Amino acid sequence: MTRWTYRRVAASVALCLLGSLALAGCSFVWNATKFWLDRSQIITSSTVTVDGCPETFETRVTGVISPSATEAQVRRLAAAATAHRGEASAGTAEITLLYGKTYLDVERSQQASRAAVDMAVRTNADDRLVSASVTRGTWILRTSSSMVLAVYAGYRGAGQVDVYSAGDDTGRDKFMIRDDPENCTPAPALIAEFAALVANPNVGEAFLYLCSSLTVGITDPAAQDALVAELQPLASDPPLAHFDFRITQNGGDYFQVTARTPALAPFFDLLKRMPEVRNYQNNEESIGVLAMDEKTVRSVTLAVDAADKPAAVGIVRIYAGHVSVYANGDGTTAAQVALWDKLLALDSGLGLEIYPRTPVTLSVPRYDSAIARQLVDAVRASGLWRSHDIEFAVLSGSMRFTAVWSEGGTGFAPTEASNNAETRAAVEELRALWSAGQ
Repeated sequence: MTRWTYRRVAASVALCLLGSLALAGCSFVWNATKFWLDRSQIITSSTVTVDGCPETFETRVTGVISPSATEAQVRRLAAAATAHRGEASAGTAEITLLYGKTYLDVERSQQASRAAVDMAVRTNADDRLVSASVTRGTWILRTSSSMVLAVYAGYRGAGQVDVYSAGDDTGRDKFMIRDDPENCTPAPALIAEFAALVANPNVGEAFLYLCSSLTVGITDPAAQDALVAELQPLASDPPLAHFDFRITQNGGDYFQVTARTPALAPFFDLLKRMPEVRNYQNNEESIGVLAMDEKTVRSVTLAVDAADKPAAVGIVRIYAGHVSVYANGDGTTAAQVALWDKLLALDSGLGLEIYPRTPVTLSVPRYDSAIARQLVDAVRASGLWRSHDIEFAVLSGSMRFTAVWSEGGTGFAPTEASNNAETRAAVEELRALWSAGQ
């Protein structure tokens, strides 16, 4: 369910307008740099990318080095480019040189630029690499999936190393390993696990940040349990207590494997036995249960609420389509599903999102006076307004607004609203309907 934030949109528009004015003032920066770079005998072409001007934008001039250029010529060009960047007339334009298969960022100091050229010479000579980028002492390397670990092992210790697989036909990276030698020493068990994941036919992607996290994407939902069991010893290892282990399916919700996951196993077994449960996930904040459809959210929610659950089970979020409710023993579960029943009966594409300590959000794609009255009556009858703020998010025709009744029903105010007569009338109508029920 989408929540519209109009102030952000307006701010973005204003920033773009200011940016377009600044753009005219920064064109001399890249023009001067591009003109300077194009005069080099070993540059075959150059392009300009504009992400901004100082404090608002960034500019970069990329020059393509001729395949016939010698290493000595490249080193002289990098040294000259570093000096050019230090000149006042060059402004703050960044310079990148495409040298063979390596993108080489020209640094601010001659020593750093020499080191970058050294790195580029090495990557260009490495037949395992598809492409590379060297910038600020960081190696960003692309290779085949089967060679990711071997390439990492070969460059490890030379600074920060990011190794990616070259990706499939869509160009999406499938495997990645990143270290950060200044902040941690990689655990050998993590590297061994990454090797196993690359070889696992049920694993579509894996991203290992050696200091912080491992995210694994699986191609077959049935493979989740086996992978949870595989990751569990790592997640339960005290030295890796800070580490975030996640399993995703199709880039959607994720299952987080933690030291407490074994204690949740009886509840997961219960969910597996529920025919109306499509899938379930686990994260730090809650357990997510995906019902078969919006109509079965009620029965799944009530069953979860009534079940004997391990003490480790906290908030359980039950969702499908346009609805998300929760069960955590706070006594509101019956009221939540009753409210959803009424919204579902209206058959108007309405959405409902309820979570502890946050507003009850009703998404309204088609607004009229009849719907407004029915929604207010349904919310009042649920009693949820006594324990939650109630938020109406209306996106209907020219009406764009979000209005909130504060907990206990004591206050009403639009938090975001488009400035037109229809919207103002709808806001006042909701205010009057709510007040009439008090």
